[in-house]
Amino acid sequence: AIDAATGNLVAPGSAGTVKYATTGTAEGTLVRASGQSFAGMVSYGVSEAALRGLKALGLFPPGAPMEADRFEINLSGERLPIRGGNWYYGASAGVWALFASIARSLAYTFIGFRPAFVI
Repeated sequence: AIDAATGNLVAPGSAGTVKYATTGTAEGTLVRASGQSFAGMVSYGVSEAALRGLKALGLFPPGAPMEADRFEINLSGERLPIRGGNWYYGASAGVWALFASIARSLAYTFIGFRPAFVI
């Protein structure tokens, strides 16, 4: 979890951490309706330090050109983030697309990864 005031990593469940929401203006939230572009996300009560950390982790739009990369979220139960997208989403399945709507138990052929090796 990320502290909304300091940007420090803290234990999950700690008070004052950044949370996603689909509506509202509560302190410490990143707000974007599911099924919209990732680029349109807004923050409420999240410090600049926390936003820098979230951008570095790919959890908040970095300001880079991402046009229509899709944001999907399901706020019920445990969900794991998946980046990118599959052919079904076409132009909205760019590398910045964030799907935080997938249950841990889900297994489909469209879930994979892009290995990278940096020297």
